[in-house]
Amino acid sequence: MRKKASQSLIWVLTAVVCLSSSLKPAEAAEATDQTSEEIQRWKDPLHDHEKSRGLGVSLDQAFNPRFTGFLRAGLQDKSVSQVDLAVSLGFEWSGPLTGRDKDVLALAVGLASLSEDYEDAAPMDTGNEQMAEVYYTFYVNDHLRISPDIQVIRNPAGLAGADTVTILGVRAQVLF
Repeated sequence: MRKKASQSLIWVLTAVVCLSSSLKPAEAAEATDQTSEEIQRWKDPLHDHEKSRGLGVSLDQAFNPRFTGFLRAGLQDKSVSQVDLAVSLGFEWSGPLTGRDKDVLALAVGLASLSEDYEDAAPMDTGNEQMAEVYYTFYVNDHLRISPDIQVIRNPAGLAGADTVTILGVRAQVLF
């Protein structure tokens, strides 16, 4: 008998290995330890003294029983947020291999666009963060799914001078 999602307890465990990153913690601290008022304003991540507004949309579309696409986008006030536009799109393909109807192959790409106000105030070379992700979910049984994952991030944290980062991960989903 099939359980409803609300009746299931889901545990997700993730193991991640970072393969490449040129930005060392000391360099990151040095790049952001500026004394200008503009930089000090951006150091307050909550901007609790400022009001903001934003808009987000999430669209999912099943094209057929095996293929689903998605588009997500968000806009924020560029005078308050470091990222004023975030967009991602991708797809999931169920049963990509013969005899593995419950497995899923997924691909997504995304962009985090830095706000002009933040880029003008930043003391370092900035650039929009771009990312891509591919994962494959192996349906082991009704209680276990294993998903190897690879993510590639260009301009991580909006730092144009940083090396592209590649992250390998494995996610295990255990349902009771």
